[in-house]
Amino acid sequence: MQHQAEREEIVDAVADLFACGVIPPSRQATFSVRLPDGDILITSGESSHGSPAAQFGLLAADGTLKDGSSSALSASMIPIHLAIFAAQPGFDAIAHTYPPFTTAFAVADRPLVSRYEPLLRAGQRNEISVVPWSPEGGDTAESIRKIVASEPGNRATLLANNGIIAYHSTLHELVQLLIAIEESAALELRAAQLGGVR
Repeated sequence: MQHQAEREEIVDAVADLFACGVIPPSRQATFSVRLPDGDILITSGESSHGSPAAQFGLLAADGTLKDGSSSALSASMIPIHLAIFAAQPGFDAIAHTYPPFTTAFAVADRPLVSRYEPLLRAGQRNEISVVPWSPEGGDTAESIRKIVASEPGNRATLLANNGIIAYHSTLHELVQLLIAIEESAALELRAAQLGGVR
């Protein structure tokens, strides 16, 4: 099996995020990593054997399927992953999922302000903005590409009525970022119950 080490690394990341409650009980998530040769290893996004990383596809940088089944891949997410990789050569790991507190901001069409210290430490210095979600992925991909290309302090984007897509240099840093975003979203909502942030 090609790229076994990278596959195992993704499976471990999914398990860690599920244990933290960042990946929801439905276990829906799509992860991708850029390999040293420029190809992209991407998960199916479907729940299978308890892990959304159970099925993989191998894509060329232009999205051409090189290995795996195209029917198992999330067609709407592929253009978004490709756009991020093309816009920022320094980002080699991407995840799309539905963390409960974070997704509440996406459903409310409300940006998430970056003020929680672990979130800033994870590299997210800008407000996490919301972009319209398109099931076809193309319009959404272009909106996110512009954010990634023009905002170097940005590591994530909320998808309206959908979830979040996050991107970082390594899979380990991506996992830490997603945990910090979900913690930040939960704290923002709880602070609002106490009268808002100061």
